Amino acid sequence: MQQLEHARDFAQRKIITTVGNPEWRRRIAAETLDRPSLFPHEILAIHDNALENAIDHLQNGTGLVVYFNHFSMRDPAEVLKDLVLIAPDLLSYDIAGPLAYHQTYPGLLPLAQSFDISLKPVVTSDTEKKHKDYTRPTVGQRAQIVYDALHQTVREKKVQKLQLRRRLRKDEKHTLALDYLETAGETLKSGNIVIIAPETGRRDRLTPFPKRPLGMLVDSAVTQGVEKIAFLPISVIDLDSNEYKVSGFNRKHRYGLTIGACLTLDDILDVAEEGSDQPLSPRQRFNVVDKVLYNRLRDLFPADHPALQRSE
Repeated sequence: MQQLEHARDFAQRKIITTVGNPEWRRRIAAETLDRPSLFPHEILAIHDNALENAIDHLQNGTGLVVYFNHFSMRDPAEVLKDLVLIAPDLLSYDIAGPLAYHQTYPGLLPLAQSFDISLKPVVTSDTEKKHKDYTRPTVGQRAQIVYDALHQTVREKKVQKLQLRRRLRKDEKHTLALDYLETAGETLKSGNIVIIAPETGRRDRLTPFPKRPLGMLVDSAVTQGVEKIAFLPISVIDLDSNEYKVSGFNRKHRYGLTIGACLTLDDILDVAEEGSDQPLSPRQRFNVVDKVLYNRLRDLFPADHPALQRSE
């Protein structure tokens, strides 16, 4: 009887420990999503021992930026799922990344946090174009609007509300961006992973990254004291379609992932500074990093792929 009670106690403690482990939850989530009947996929190629090199960098305390092209809603989950399934060592690292403000659905952020994935809302161009009311006045600000309206004409009231909304959106956009960049910098500084789709939204062509998001990330991280960063490019294509278009989850479509060679910030800057007597300025570094990483991602696509033809 005593042995039975001991066994039950051990099993209960084991279950509690396992369920409370984000690595276990990540593995279960990846295996749950790995359903060939719903989301078939294949790894087309892995260049130059990319995953082994990425893991080596992480084990040596270097933060890793995983970046990929983005045309469908399935891309981020597909990339994360495939990475942890083919490289289980990645399960033990914290992950952070940006999320479009208009896609912060109820419960999504806490759910991601339960997997030790820190998603930070940012205002993208899509948010500004399609969801202009992403910031609403507080109760106090509304009261001020009502008070002022009693002493102003209808036209003046509309102008004031518009000016307030614009100011609030600008302030919110700036605050969210800083919060994301600070979190990303801390994540890289502690030798963990940042995942990002640098096109800042689903796109139907692969073009140079708008607003230089990777350069901005690097510049902010370096300012925060991050000395070493590694980059892992991943291309995602729909093997069952002759088109490259903005789409949803594409259930039952077979996706193909190509994992490019892992390179470091030092590799990029060393090449960029060859033949120059002066180190790169922050602005030059900002642009060079984005250009090099964009070209690395572009090189992973077949030469005749429609994503590249449209970007010509």
